[in-house]
Amino acid sequence: MKLFVDIIVVIIYIAVRYYYWSKTSKNSGITADGYLSMLFVKEFQRNGRKRIKYYPYEIIKQPLIYPTLGAKILSFVNLNNIIKYVGLMNSFIDLLFFGLILGTLNYLNISYINTIIVSFTFILLPTIFGLNFSSPMHFSLTWRDLGRLITTMYFISIAVIYFNNNILLMTIPILLYILVFYSSLFGLQAVVFGTIIMSILSLNYIPIFLVIISNLLLFAFDRKYYYQYHKSRYGFFKNYYINIRHSHPGTTGDSAFSFQHIAKAIGYIFKFRYKELKRTLFSDPLLRGILLLIIQIPVAIGLLLVNTEVSHILLYLYLTSVILWLLTLNSVLKIFGEPDRYLEFFGYFPILVGLGYVLNYCKEDVIIYLVYFTMFFQIGIAIFQIFISIKAKSKVGIDDKLSLYPYLKDENIFPISMSESRKISYVFDCNTLRASTMLDPKEFSFITTYPMPNWINLGEVCEKYKIRYLVITNKYNHLCKFDIIDKYFNRIDADKNYTIYQIRDKIVG
Repeated sequence: MKLFVDIIVVIIYIAVRYYYWSKTSKNSGITADGYLSMLFVKEFQRNGRKRIKYYPYEIIKQPLIYPTLGAKILSFVNLNNIIKYVGLMNSFIDLLFFGLILGTLNYLNISYINTIIVSFTFILLPTIFGLNFSSPMHFSLTWRDLGRLITTMYFISIAVIYFNNNILLMTIPILLYILVFYSSLFGLQAVVFGTIIMSILSLNYIPIFLVIISNLLLFAFDRKYYYQYHKSRYGFFKNYYINIRHSHPGTTGDSAFSFQHIAKAIGYIFKFRYKELKRTLFSDPLLRGILLLIIQIPVAIGLLLVNTEVSHILLYLYLTSVILWLLTLNSVLKIFGEPDRYLEFFGYFPILVGLGYVLNYCKEDVIIYLVYFTMFFQIGIAIFQIFISIKAKSKVGIDDKLSLYPYLKDENIFPISMSESRKISYVFDCNTLRASTMLDPKEFSFITTYPMPNWINLGEVCEKYKIRYLVITNKYNHLCKFDIIDKYFNRIDADKNYTIYQIRDKIVG
């Protein structure tokens, strides 16, 4: 009976994801990271899947520290199939994550009724990004889903060690740590900080020694990349505070926790201003983290009341993610990642499994009723959002305009905006100028307010980096200084998405 239930809920999951994917608007979710992933795939396929030393298609060569495990695996797939089914890839990784949940529920002898409840909660709840298939960002080809999956597996292996200190079992988290290192930047942060905090909470320090052993192995067998990675991360942290902390939209205080956000949200509720309320709630990482998984509060209380070894481990894991979530809410520590992503990477698993565990073993009726109330309330909201967000348009896919502008292939391009550089690199198969946070501060001389350049020294920059063309994404036209552009470039081509300029033979001083 249990196996039959598992098969049925998996079929329902696949049907819901496929149907929603078939109704979503084209390219609504392909982000800059998605196009970067495609650039890696193309580069691996071009170079016989050898290790990539530098970020591909960038004029300023910089050592690559972005994890490429997912892209290397995907490079074995035909590029046309990737382009066609890119919107389903995150759903496939989510399916594996769903399998982890079902397997754990079976191991804990959760009844098939409660397994069904957890399954529909997983399928429908509007959690963040990867698990939230009603969000356009879900259809981007990024590796956060892969990172979340392996990070979750790592913490499951740590939980197993808490029950059994077998030496052989300790090799599993070491191997998973190494996989996280090569698959997800944020996942590695979550694993390191999460291991430290969970060890302190549980007074079990074996996991910390396993992290040390993992790093020693990485240093011993991949020393050059290991050193390069940590050097680049140091450069990222330094440049965050020196150059971009108040210039990049994702690093400003507006996206950190603020009591003003709470006051605004309350005001919008009484004024019935739904759009402003939603925007405020989703801009604050504390409110967003609570809103996107309301059931976490009663489930956490239920795990505490059940008071078994299993509930303790699930609670330790959840509280670890919450502590990291709360510590990084402010704009100073936001450098360590979007706070609620710690919930996503390893906090949702213990809550979803804990949901089944609490329903199965908790004897407190008040908690059970509260769990049911929050679950049905949020599922109702999710269903409403899904129905209003479905649009009968073409499937999500990848732009490919190279056939229209073949002369841009392999050329040096100045992209406007800088945030579009990876998309422009992919679309036109060209090299672009991109300001990276990994670079030395002196390389930021051509940047003022990201993502627009310092217009004053445009000619100097084009000469220094041998720029042949300037490609403007038309939605940024209103931010361009065309009097300066026209001084150095001639307009040669355009369509509804891009305007293309060619540099003059001799730059006017």
